[in-house]
Amino acid sequence: AAAECAGYAAASGNIGAAVNAALCADDGKDGALDALGVLNDSPIEQAEPHYYRHAASLLSRAPMASAKSFLSRYAEGLSATKLLPAFMHYERRREEFRRAAGPRGRTGGGPGQTPAKGVQIGKSRTHGDGVEVQIEGGGHGGGGLLATSVAFVDDEAASIKYLDGVVRQGCQSTAVYNYLISLYAGMEDEGPLHSFLSAHVPPAPRAPPKLGVAAPSLGESILAAASGVSPFSSSLSSSSPLDMSYALRVILRTGRHFRSAVRLYMGFGMRRQAVELAIKVDPALARKLARDSVDNDERRALWL
Repeated sequence: AAAECAGYAAASGNIGAAVNAALCADDGKDGALDALGVLNDSPIEQAEPHYYRHAASLLSRAPMASAKSFLSRYAEGLSATKLLPAFMHYERRREEFRRAAGPRGRTGGGPGQTPAKGVQIGKSRTHGDGVEVQIEGGGHGGGGLLATSVAFVDDEAASIKYLDGVVRQGCQSTAVYNYLISLYAGMEDEGPLHSFLSAHVPPAPRAPPKLGVAAPSLGESILAAASGVSPFSSSLSSSSPLDMSYALRVILRTGRHFRSAVRLYMGFGMRRQAVELAIKVDPALARKLARDSVDNDERRALWL
């Protein structure tokens, strides 16, 4: 049996064979958990390449357990940037699942939305860390992510659990920061995004921009964000892995989470733009920002 082969292979130190056997023994969550057990119990020097090789499959079957396993070995050298493509793949799979589920989807699928052509949602089971569904490709002979029958667990918290965890442990990858920002921006609740930015955006400069340097207006910066061009200098955030220009573009494109955009404007020292936007969403915050200006001319202009 494949399960016995996994045990023998693990005992003999053949980590790759043990992981493959565990994944083949059960094509659902249990097989992934067995494979993670093999990897977790193995020295990182032997296990590391197999984490990368099987990350996408492990995430699809047991996302939260995989995220926790990956995170537990970050300090031992398991690379967040090498695992990032697997998390991006998993989030694309989640999008396909929600589109296929249509009105039945847990987080997507508005009225009138139909399942993707040739895709069927089969039996489902609820776990503590998500919903496991059987996704079956239709008989059109096409490839793609849904071309075969696979177990897939949709867990909206797994990717954020890992990415936020490695950032807390000192990860300095801008790619990791950017992708985490994009996931936060896609959430309905602005709280996690605003908290993250509050922790990582530098304090607002005490002085306003120098005279003679034309700062973009709020409307200009929103138009620039919509076209993918940043109106701000990247040097302001060059010392941090957080790409503030990218974060602002992502947030403004969502058309929501404006308190987070205000936080970024303040990080750039663009108090006028921050006040203009805060007036629309939180007048009390706008008044506070105006009062906090240390420049008399700027304060007077903000109150006009």
